[in-house]
Amino acid sequence: MEKQTIKTVNLEKHGRFWAVRADGELLALVLYKKGALAVRDLLVRLAGIPANEPPKGGRTTRRTQKRAEPSPSPRAT
Repeated sequence: MEKQTIKTVNLEKHGRFWAVRADGELLALVLYKKGALAVRDLLVRLAGIPANEPPKGGRTTRRTQKRAEPSPSPRAT
């Protein structure tokens, strides 16, 4: 029996789930991106395979401008 080697690992977003695919075959279906990245990183460490980055979609983080401080209200004395 010949030992199979994995050449690539991909992460794909499917609705609210993340699919981890090894050479195009579904390996795991994970709810959280963090879990999918953990599976991918484990394969990379164990087999020394290249990892493709997950798609850049969904929510994006943007730096927001600093909000102006509210002006002090006049005090009634």
